[in-house]
Amino acid sequence: MLRTTYLHSGWEFAENSWSPDGEYVISPDWLEAQVPGHVHLDLLRHGIIADPFGGMAELGCQWVDEKDWNYRSAFEWTPDPDLPRQVLYFEGLDTFCEVFVNDERVAEHDNMFLPLEVDVTGKLVAGANSIRLEFKSAVRIGTERRKTYFEQEGLPLSTRAFNERAFVRKAQYMFGWDWGPRLVGCGIWKPVQLIEMAQSTPGEPTEQPARPAIKLLREPDQWGESFEFEIDGQKVWMKGANWIPDHSFPATITRTQLRDRLEKCVDMGFNMLRVWGGGFYESDDFYELCEELGIWVWQDFPFACSYYPDDDDFKSMIREEAEFHVKRLSKYTCLALWCGNNENETMHYDRWAGDTTPARYYGESIFDDVLRDVVARLDPNTPYIPTSPIGRAPNGGPNSGGFGDQHCWDVWHGRGDWKHYGESTGRFSSEYGFASSCSLATWDKVLDDWAEDYPFDLNDPVLKWHDKTRKGTETFVGYVKLHYPEPKTLADWVYYSQLNQRDAMRAGVEHYRRSPFCRGSLIWQLNDCWPVQSWSILDSDGHYKAVAYELRRLYHNQLLSIERHNDLIKVHAVNDVEADGGIVSLDAYHLQTGEHLGNLGEAEFEIGADNRKVVLESSIKGLSVPDTILVATWGDHHAWQLLAEPKQARFSMPAPLTASLADEGYLTIQTTQPLVDFMVTDVDDVANMIDNFATIVQPGIFALRYQGSGEGLKARSLAGWHEVRITRSPL
Repeated sequence: MLRTTYLHSGWEFAENSWSPDGEYVISPDWLEAQVPGHVHLDLLRHGIIADPFGGMAELGCQWVDEKDWNYRSAFEWTPDPDLPRQVLYFEGLDTFCEVFVNDERVAEHDNMFLPLEVDVTGKLVAGANSIRLEFKSAVRIGTERRKTYFEQEGLPLSTRAFNERAFVRKAQYMFGWDWGPRLVGCGIWKPVQLIEMAQSTPGEPTEQPARPAIKLLREPDQWGESFEFEIDGQKVWMKGANWIPDHSFPATITRTQLRDRLEKCVDMGFNMLRVWGGGFYESDDFYELCEELGIWVWQDFPFACSYYPDDDDFKSMIREEAEFHVKRLSKYTCLALWCGNNENETMHYDRWAGDTTPARYYGESIFDDVLRDVVARLDPNTPYIPTSPIGRAPNGGPNSGGFGDQHCWDVWHGRGDWKHYGESTGRFSSEYGFASSCSLATWDKVLDDWAEDYPFDLNDPVLKWHDKTRKGTETFVGYVKLHYPEPKTLADWVYYSQLNQRDAMRAGVEHYRRSPFCRGSLIWQLNDCWPVQSWSILDSDGHYKAVAYELRRLYHNQLLSIERHNDLIKVHAVNDVEADGGIVSLDAYHLQTGEHLGNLGEAEFEIGADNRKVVLESSIKGLSVPDTILVATWGDHHAWQLLAEPKQARFSMPAPLTASLADEGYLTIQTTQPLVDFMVTDVDDVANMIDNFATIVQPGIFALRYQGSGEGLKARSLAGWHEVRITRSPL
């Protein structure tokens, strides 16, 4: 017999401080708090801090992380002789705190990832009872632990890539990342329960569901060593992205929000998500939805881009944490891989810390021994790798081409143009991406002025603040200007940067999918945790960027791909399903008129299951480069390519468009000229546009899903802004 009561009402919070004589003092000023929640959100609710997502307000919130915070609540309780045992169950406490019941200290806690169960039998009284949690600053404790550990190890405090977050079992992204703010905070981030029970005997073990036989093939071959998933005896080409926490304050994430993001993954053709190691073990809702929607999960343990202490006490804490979550998650049939960390080994090998790089790889025994042992004992059917990337080539490091998985960041962080994706020899590209702006609707939440007309200024402090890529705005913008015109307004920047990201991912995905040595593409990254310019496919509000629409094509089980070498054109077909074939054709069209300039070739072909090959070769000699677009066709599959860079292509003046609302749920548009990279938005409500992007439209009529009044419609293509005339009559 069991009774559960959720204790989520009546909470208050206050700042803790130290008196001049060194005593711990709780502020007398208590304010209403929300549980589950976070201290930043409580402070925001009371107007003590500005919204840390707006403007540059993040900077003004840093003091919050240095303080200690106190939470308290009271509840009524009546003893029940049939339920003689009482337990307080905290599903998630972030992070360092002491727990008091009726002013008696009953427990302490120091791990955001673990629940805390406190037996309070005999400590409750009939009537009113109190709970108080005293949270200590994770920044301060992490800094203190770091200093002590460094003294023991003889490490200088100047050592980089080994900061305070490494000493705190807390979501690492909260300390700031190259796409996220530094909002460390604290709070009761998951539900609190009072559980009354008849006895303390453990329940019956639950039967584990049958799981697919979930292999990771790493075998020598002609290219080096493979990295390939085999499920129930069938090799699977994995298509997806990396998942980061979907909000800076994870208590706000709902099942509805997760479903929205994951259903969009299905819409884009994903079959895998990698839960990245700088976040947290996701909720049961997440894995249940992945299972329902047919998405495989690569699960990192929450360690990322850092050295970690590996003394016996820390390893003991990690073992307890890992055992809890491996037991919890091993029941999900969507689980495909456990990975010890994100980029820690390649960080050490490539000496990210420069001259301060330690002599040894701190944390190695956690990943090679502790986590490997836990997975082997508790989830032996799921493969485990100690780190990603894990190339370990004979004459190279963990991120070498030809061996294992690869994080292909040499393009964005190195050579700086997406055309270099074609040189990657990654066997499984588990991280690669190109950054872009968030949507105008998301900028409107950040800026004081209406975003669309906001001038684009390289030195604008707010725009720069919401760019954590660390490239510098000039470099970031320079990547876009290689291919697209100079942005004059923020609307230009959103449009051109998103198109450049789309082009980059098209180059990358098509290269990997048509290369026989590669067996997976996980783009960095699917989502954002706040309004920011980043590598995400969806911005922080879940809006599709331009790349999302292209991924519907790029991640389809069958794909056409155009590869150009000067005047030589190769058309590739990729087939991930049963054997197929048909006729492929390549045609040229005039950009201004849509006139058919000629068929450049046609071929009949057959292609086997899980195969890729060149099905047509042709020449573009004699075509006017600035005026021409190529379109390849295979049944319902298409690929297209401008012969010139978009900034050099010649378009007609943007013609007026007629848009009809006659068909409920659709916006039917008539155009008299070709539209390339057509984007339509509704300034009244961005949610009105369900489909708002089309890569190429020939003159005629086409339809987009839409649910608004039409009054706020604005449209543009690479030719410029189009006037939109609204009618309620059929076209």
